[in-house]
Order: sequence, then C-alpha cells, then structure tokens
Amino acid sequence: MALLIAQCVDEHEALIAEAGGARALVRPNGWIRCLRTEASLREKIAEARRLEQYGIDYAVLTGAQLRELEPHVSEKIGGAIQFRGSPTCSDPGMLTKAYADLFIQKGGRFPAETRGASPRALPAGASGPVLAREAVVALGPWSDDVFRPLGYDIPLAVKRGYYMHYGVQR
Repeated sequence: MALLIAQCVDEHEALIAEAGGARALVRPNGWIRCLRTEASLREKIAEARRLEQYGIDYAVLTGAQLRELEPHVSEKIGGAIQFRGSPTCSDPGMLTKAYADLFIQKGGRFPAETRGASPRALPAGASGPVLAREAVVALGPWSDDVFRPLGYDIPLAVKRGYYMHYGVQR
C-alpha cells in the first residue's frame, strides 16, 4: 500500500496545483491516530515500527506534543502517532468540488443519469445522449448499477471509511 499511497499523494498534488484555490484546503500535517491509554499507544507503536520497512514516516507524540499541534484535543488523549507522509484535507467535499470544476473547465461533462446506458451512448438528461468511445464510471461499489445492464460483471465491494468533524468544547 505504501507505493500506492505515495503515488496517490503525487497525483493529488498535481490536481491541487491545477485546481487553483484547492491549495488552501490541504495541509501537510499527516494523519494523527489518537490513543487514550498507555497500553493502546504501545500496541500502535509496535504496529508503526513494523511499517518502517515500507518507508512509512511517523512520529510518536506525547499528549502535550499532540496538543501543541491540535490545541483542542481532549486531555483524555494520552498520546498519538502522527503518520507524516499523508496530507490532511480540511474539507473533502470542497476539494472534490474543486476537482469537478477543473474537470468541467477541461471539457468534461457529468451525465445527469446513467441507468439504462447502452455500450455506445450514455443518457445526459435534457441534452440528449452523449456518444463516447470511453467513459469514466466513478460510483464506487454502486458502479454496478451502470456496469451490470451493459453486461459487465466486475466484483466490487463496499469498504467503509469515515470522516469525522468535531465541534470544539468551550
């Protein structure tokens, strides 16, 4: 995964640069795994050490060091591991919108509805069908809604991911 993630970061950097205002949404903070107990911190440090062989850059942070980086983190957090190789996005939805705007600026279009597509034409709502040699279907595991009627059987599955936003306790 390390090589895939590194390539992903490079590709995002290129898109962010081209999308203009998206730069303000991304910081090179890395990803921080917060841990409450000394036992859980020791366990995750051991896991991080195993990742060193893949070139994963990380730092172990005390609770105080963590709060220097993120002042609103609860005192209940005893320590953390900061994986420094990945960027942090303050608003994934806005970053996606910036990418979509760039796609449209470059001549891309988003068909309004793709159910009932044929192998040669994708419906495009009121503007009629779009004839295309190639199309990108980016619906994650729900892409089967487009693929299956076209005769494709691509094994797709759902993997849950979470983005959490927390309010500040005052």
